[in-house]
Amino acid sequence: MPRWLPLFLVFVALGVNVSTVFGDGAGEKAAVAAAQACLGEVDAGNYSRSWKDAAGYFRGAVTEKDWSDALTGTRKPLGSLVSRKLASARSATSLPGAPDGV
Repeated sequence: MPRWLPLFLVFVALGVNVSTVFGDGAGEKAAVAAAQACLGEVDAGNYSRSWKDAAGYFRGAVTEKDWSDALTGTRKPLGSLVSRKLASARSATSLPGAPDGV
């Protein structure tokens, strides 16, 4: 499995089209907050919890065991989080390989 795949899957899991629900930048803020919460679970080693909190589309595509195994092999060796800073945020209504609006 490519090393970037688990992180990509986190963003797919959080790819709900919040921009149509909120608007005026609130969608990006809600998505960033959701991503930070999910990444916080991953950083804390709560891989199963991050899977359970993910969207149904994601849970249907990746089993809890596969998710946990992938993160154990890619995230855990990195150790404790030192810092994370958001570079940018952008609303999207589609992602490669996922149905629109998921």
